[in-house]
Amino acid sequence: MRRPAASRAVALDADAEWTQRALATLLLLTALGLGLAFGGCNTVAGMGQDLRAAGQALTGSADQTKQQM
Repeated sequence: MRRPAASRAVALDADAEWTQRALATLLLLTALGLGLAFGGCNTVAGMGQDLRAAGQALTGSADQTKQQM
C-alpha cells in the first residue's frame, strides 16, 4: 500500500531537515576540533621554544663552569 503523495513529501522533508541538522552539527564539531588542534600546536611550539631556551642556558652555564675549572 503506497502513501499518498502529500505524506511522502512530508517524510522526505523530515529526512532532509534531519540530514541538514546532522551536517551542520558535523561541520560545527569539525571546526571546533580544528580550532583546538591548531591552538594545541601553537602551545606545543611555544613550549618547545621554552625548552630550547632552557637547554641553551644550561649549556652556557656548563661551559662557563668548565672554563673556570
